[in-house]
Amino acid sequence: MKFKEDMFDESKFFKLREKDTAGLARYRRNYEDWESIRLAVRIRDNFTCQRCGITEEELGRALDVHHKNPFLKSEDSSLDNLITLCRSCHKKADLELEKNGIVPE
Repeated sequence: MKFKEDMFDESKFFKLREKDTAGLARYRRNYEDWESIRLAVRIRDNFTCQRCGITEEELGRALDVHHKNPFLKSEDSSLDNLITLCRSCHKKADLELEKNGIVPE
């Protein structure tokens, strides 16, 4: 999917998400603020996966920021609801949510 400026327009966000759940829009929750929030969480967590302990430096890429209580249910992107995870741990966390009948982010 190619990046489009209007992907961050709130009125188009959920329509786009319904069409392309694997796309970039899936990870953009608060539009203009998301990158700032994401960075604040990664700084708070010392750029370290809070499950397995791998760092961004060791991984060679930025870590994911995961909503503990899924955004689609809570619409909560407060720092208390966010945690830094590596891609592998993020996938495991989503699977755990699915097993408990909760829709992951």
